[in-house]
Amino acid sequence: MTSRTQTKKRAKTWIPFLLFLFFRCMKDDPNETADTARDLILGNAYVYSLHSTRLLGSPDAFTAASSITSDGSGNTIAVGYTNGNLDGATRIGASQDSFLVKYGIDSGKRWTKTYGVEGANTQSYGITADPDGNIYASGATNGNLHGETLGGITDLFVTKFDPLGTRLWTRLSGTAGANTKGWAIAYAPEDSVYAVGFTKGNLDGQVLTGEEDLAIVKYDSSGNRSWTRTLGVTGSITEGLAVACDSNSNVYVTGFTEGNLDGQTLDGLMGIFTVKYDKSGNKLWTRLLGSPDPNYGFSRGVGIVADPLGNSYVTGWTQGALGGNPDIGHLDSVLIKYDTNGNRLWVFTYGAPGIFTESKGIARTKDGDIYVVGVANGDLHAERISGRLDSYVIRFDAEGERKWTRLFGTFGAQTRAASIAVDELGGIHVTGDTEGNLDGRPRTGITDSFFVKYDVFGTRL
Repeated sequence: MTSRTQTKKRAKTWIPFLLFLFFRCMKDDPNETADTARDLILGNAYVYSLHSTRLLGSPDAFTAASSITSDGSGNTIAVGYTNGNLDGATRIGASQDSFLVKYGIDSGKRWTKTYGVEGANTQSYGITADPDGNIYASGATNGNLHGETLGGITDLFVTKFDPLGTRLWTRLSGTAGANTKGWAIAYAPEDSVYAVGFTKGNLDGQVLTGEEDLAIVKYDSSGNRSWTRTLGVTGSITEGLAVACDSNSNVYVTGFTEGNLDGQTLDGLMGIFTVKYDKSGNKLWTRLLGSPDPNYGFSRGVGIVADPLGNSYVTGWTQGALGGNPDIGHLDSVLIKYDTNGNRLWVFTYGAPGIFTESKGIARTKDGDIYVVGVANGDLHAERISGRLDSYVIRFDAEGERKWTRLFGTFGAQTRAASIAVDELGGIHVTGDTEGNLDGRPRTGITDSFFVKYDVFGTRL
């Protein structure tokens, strides 16, 4: 090899490093840290570092993210709750405030907002975003949040923020002497949002049927309530835990019930329901799936997505054989597909002998792939567990064929995934909370919220 050739090879080796230094020096975003995603720019392509994991916490406090979404610009936004002073904001409430945090496409934190009520508790559980980047959060409060008058013991709330985190409006929905809570929220193309949860009273003129009933509240983008629907079983508990909308603004809800819901016969002690409404609040169909095991027949739906054709995908968990699938572990995760008319196309369960595998959330890509996130306390699909409880991400195609599984966690600790979202570029974002130092990121509090990113091939970014 000639000296000139060696010199050329050394020069090529140094070019990426020099580009890295150049763009680091040119960095003018005060929120972008030295190791966040955009380390190099080659042509028009971003080259991501392996350090996009983020933790968010407060000293001696519990901080947990509960839901995550992505806007049309590739930003990710999460909500949750904390009992500490988060990112310089002093806690307002008695023991828990809600937080809202936004990260850019480069994984740099853009801002954090906290909100609550003095002497009360406010927890955010659901989040969604519209095409303009406005953000809607839902949850539960037992105080007069943002000047809105509390109607019950605890009320469901919906709050709208602009892309900069400025609050635009808040609405409470509750009934005297009763608890009403919101677990999830979804945006519909007609520019409205649906918040779901449960109520223990006569909500907005709807008569309570059971001990707890599913509650669905629809708002337009200005905060006007369009309608409320409840659904339940006499003497039983029914809760809506997840919601999704299709391209026609039909709404799909899943959760659990302990009774024969809407004419459907329950197998077991608790079953997964899926119900579809049109945008006017007319119920189109209800489906119920449970395990016939007389001792361990508990099943619950926790996540749902819908495709443009009106097919819906439900994830959840079961303690017992389900849909013709055998019992695998102590607790198994579930994936179900229905067509637009409510015909069940297939049911798959997955887990491992002797362990708990619990699904927590679901997301869908534009190409139709399905991602499910959850937790497991043992090895899963040949992936080795790292901590006492790890989070998992699984990619499926539209017909339920598994493509890959990933586990992540930290030695001796619990890492609990809560939600998953897919951004415009196909990046997969997972949030939850951890008791440990994750991916080399030091934990600040007793538990911190985490934000982890994968690509479509299952590579950690």
